[in-house]
Amino acid sequence: MNPAGPRVPPLVALAVGVALWFVPTTVQRVLWLASGGDTVNFDVVLLSRWLAAALPLGFVLAVEKRPLSSVGVRAPRPRDVLILPGSG
Repeated sequence: MNPAGPRVPPLVALAVGVALWFVPTTVQRVLWLASGGDTVNFDVVLLSRWLAAALPLGFVLAVEKRPLSSVGVRAPRPRDVLILPGSG
């Protein structure tokens, strides 16, 4: 288990995950409203999407103190690289 301390309650983790789902959309809407309905800077929206994807991984590492393999993230293997040409 986790000898470093108590784990985060599952409902709290779920609430954080759901909130992170809305971060990119909220950033996009705020930028759209701030620009008066003109074009939104796609780079900022893309950055917010990457941030929303990275925060749960940081949460697993820092708060849960578990390896990323506990959520299914692992280093690619040679077999994974060989599959890429066939899947394109």
